[in-house]
Amino acid sequence: MTFRYLDAAQLIKHYFGFAHEYADSDLKLELGYIFWEPDENGDISESVIDLYAEHRKECQRFAELVTGDEVKFSFYSYFELFSFWYNEIYIQHILKHFNCFMGKYFI
Repeated sequence: MTFRYLDAAQLIKHYFGFAHEYADSDLKLELGYIFWEPDENGDISESVIDLYAEHRKECQRFAELVTGDEVKFSFYSYFELFSFWYNEIYIQHILKHFNCFMGKYFI
């Protein structure tokens, strides 16, 4: 199985690092993959949106392939991750950093 946009080989290397380093641990391990994608409301061509949609599909396919492994695989766009942090782990002193990030990357 091949991946065009997702570097599955690199993710597997990280997995092996986790599995080796924490082999004797009872920790619940999670390998998180974070990526940028354009806002669907932005002024982005359909072909570019399709490219990012394909990348997301590859992330989902990889997650399905490794489901049930001892190291969980999760993937998030930057906006999904920051939205979670902002809404679920709201910390006043870092609010300005979220606002700067959103101003810079939310197009």
